[in-house]
Amino acid sequence: VLDKTKEPVPATLMPMSETALTAGIRQKILSIKSELEGLSSEVSEAKAEKEDLTMALRQGELQKEEVKRLEAELAKTQAELAAMQVRYQALEARLRAYESVTNDVFAALNEVEGQSLEAEIAEAKRIVEDEAPTRASDSSSSSGDS
Repeated sequence: VLDKTKEPVPATLMPMSETALTAGIRQKILSIKSELEGLSSEVSEAKAEKEDLTMALRQGELQKEEVKRLEAELAKTQAELAAMQVRYQALEARLRAYESVTNDVFAALNEVEGQSLEAEIAEAKRIVEDEAPTRASDSSSSSGDS
C-alpha cells in the first residue's frame, strides 16, 4: 500500500524498474509464503505432538486410575484372605478340640471295653472252673461204668 500523502519518489532514486520491483516484491511474498508454510507445518507437527502428549497423559491418568482400582481390589482381597485365615484358624482349633474329645472318648471306650473284656474273661474262667470238677466226676463215673 502506497502512502499517497507523501511525495512520489523521483525516478532517479529508483534504480529498479517497476517490473523488477514487482518481481522483487513477488519474490519476497513467495519467500514469506514459503516461510509461513514451513511455520504452518511446524505448528501442525507441534499440534500433533501436543495431541500425542495429551493422549499419553490421559492414558497415564487411566493407568493411574487402573492402578488405584487394582490396589483397592488387592486390599479387598487381602482383607478377605485375612478373614479366611482367621476362620481357618478357628476351624483348626475346633478340629483339635474335636480330635481331643474323640481321643478321650475312644480311650474311655477302650478302657470300658478292656474292663468288659476282662470281666468276660474272668466270668468264663469262673464258669470253666465251676464246671471242671463236675466234668471230672462225670467223666470218671462214666469211665468207671465201663
